[in-house]
Amino acid sequence: MAGTLRPAKALLATLALAAPGCAGSWFRQGETRDIVLTHVVVDTDPPGATVAFNGIRMERAPVRIPVEYDHVTEHYARQSNYGLRMREATGTLGTILLFPVWLPASLFQVRELKRRHVYGGNRHTVTATADAHRDAAQEIILEGEEEVLVTLRLAPIAK
Repeated sequence: MAGTLRPAKALLATLALAAPGCAGSWFRQGETRDIVLTHVVVDTDPPGATVAFNGIRMERAPVRIPVEYDHVTEHYARQSNYGLRMREATGTLGTILLFPVWLPASLFQVRELKRRHVYGGNRHTVTATADAHRDAAQEIILEGEEEVLVTLRLAPIAK
């Protein structure tokens, strides 16, 4: 009897050590580059102020400015297992209670994929000027939106 328990204990110890194995490191698998177009719609209070975008004079507000900038989608992958996914989703108590489920699930490998979006040339300054009012400015950061609304409020100059 003692002879049959020894291999079972060894197998159980091996499973317990191998199953909770961590996921591998994230490795970059390539990238996709393209140009993104965002329409910046600028309005002012009071209406009709002169708008400038990155120091270049535009029309009077309200104005719709098409802005193109770089976009890179970085692709990453790593090797993981189903048991790790279960443990990450359940927390400490779930990890303890679901031990009989995630232990064997940890033996089955899975490839995880992740994307990271990186934008370049996406920081811009919008300014507005009007007679008898203080200038107004706002810095905007564009991150792939279809449209961004900017409202600049110009304070009247006290006389």
